[in-house]
Amino acid sequence: MIDPEYILRTSKQYGLEKQMIKTMEEAGELIQALAKYWFKNASLEKVVQEIVDVELLLIQLKTSLEIPEELYQRILTANIKRFKERVDSGTKNW
Repeated sequence: MIDPEYILRTSKQYGLEKQMIKTMEEAGELIQALAKYWFKNASLEKVVQEIVDVELLLIQLKTSLEIPEELYQRILTANIKRFKERVDSGTKNW
């Protein structure tokens, strides 16, 4: 588990703008790793590394943007419900 104090310190040290730019960079690296994995040119470990990098930055962004946990959970729950409804209905389109 990530230490919340560390996340706060990281968020303050780098600032929102740098975190947003870094998140975009890391998301791009994840996209590249997934594409390479799809075509058998990257390992699963590389994909996991990029997922972890993006996930860590998303946690930092939630902190920096001061996203209320209630708001986050409400939207997450709604999205999971919508996804479940699509899966349960047999829909194959996203």
